[in-house]
Amino acid sequence: MPRRPPVASDTPRNADVARLRRTGVEPVHRALDGRDLVLVLAAWAGAVVAVLGVAATTRIGPIVLDLSERHGVHLGDVVTALVCFTAAWTVTVESRRQR
Repeated sequence: MPRRPPVASDTPRNADVARLRRTGVEPVHRALDGRDLVLVLAAWAGAVVAVLGVAATTRIGPIVLDLSERHGVHLGDVVTALVCFTAAWTVTVESRRQR
């Protein structure tokens, strides 16, 4: 079956359907559309803001890394970073899953 050139009106979802018809293989991930892209960017921006906000004010837990006499990385900072970035990563992965 000859391939047709892409049409300007093809959306990522239409392209996935066309690929499925052409190859018989369903894609595991799909391209992000505008709504999902905004969600992913908001999740990562929120994670960064939360981590920096906590790091600027926290005194929770022992100091893991001394940066200077008055500054350091606390265990609370590390836990916050792990939780926030794992949540943002999960949003990214879930938004790319086939619906």
